[in-house]
Amino acid sequence: MFPRFGGSIMAVRRNAGGRPSKFTTPDALAVVAELARGGSLEAAAKSAGVGLSTVYRWLDHGRRGDPRFTPLAVAVPAATSAGKTALAYHRLWASPWRSLFTGKRRF
Repeated sequence: MFPRFGGSIMAVRRNAGGRPSKFTTPDALAVVAELARGGSLEAAAKSAGVGLSTVYRWLDHGRRGDPRFTPLAVAVPAATSAGKTALAYHRLWASPWRSLFTGKRRF
């Protein structure tokens, strides 16, 4: 017979078990850097060497308050907006309209 713990036997497990997370600081930085360059979340996951669903899981853990993943969940929206700004800036300066702003003809 099992001893009585005053609750579920699962409540006294010391080890949560399961596979450890692949989350590392270099992987998180790779995700943020790719997003800051204007890449998609899929490209960011590929640059970190993990699947897209893994990155979504990391973000979900961070949004739920897990201290290991919270910095990533905070950095991703900022990097995404910075990437969109950088991409828009690059598109503007790579366009034929550049001559209107600089006075130099591109072609």
